[in-house]
Amino acid sequence: MACFFCLPRTLNDINVLDRSPIFHEVLEGKTPKIIFQVNGNDYNLGYYLTDGIYPNWATFVKSISLPQGPKHALFAKKQEALGKMLKERLAYYKQDNDVNFNIVRPEISQNRLPSYEMYLQSHAKIRNRSTNQKLQVDLIEEIWN
Repeated sequence: MACFFCLPRTLNDINVLDRSPIFHEVLEGKTPKIIFQVNGNDYNLGYYLTDGIYPNWATFVKSISLPQGPKHALFAKKQEALGKMLKERLAYYKQDNDVNFNIVRPEISQNRLPSYEMYLQSHAKIRNRSTNQKLQVDLIEEIWN
């Protein structure tokens, strides 16, 4: 598991996220191709369950802080329960199993760098707000049904 922290105080959350190595492999074209379906729609980029401080990117799915209606309330309840479970498991592994969580800097292979055009396409794909909205709607419907 990779952790990313300890940056100078002058950086805001977005700058920290931009400097994080979390998406380097995606941007460099090193990740395996994935396809999954939610509510009958295909997606090809993994996502993280997050809270409200993260931007509305295709790679982040936030809970709904003030759910309007039973579908949104169920989605928020399920996501918050899953987030709590993941935090508890992480705490267990950190304390009880003496897991070493180090900062991981991705290796940059000079002979496998993507073209600049591919890099920009991947960058736009990660930050796609309409995919973020569509995925959240599809997840709400999938959970409801």
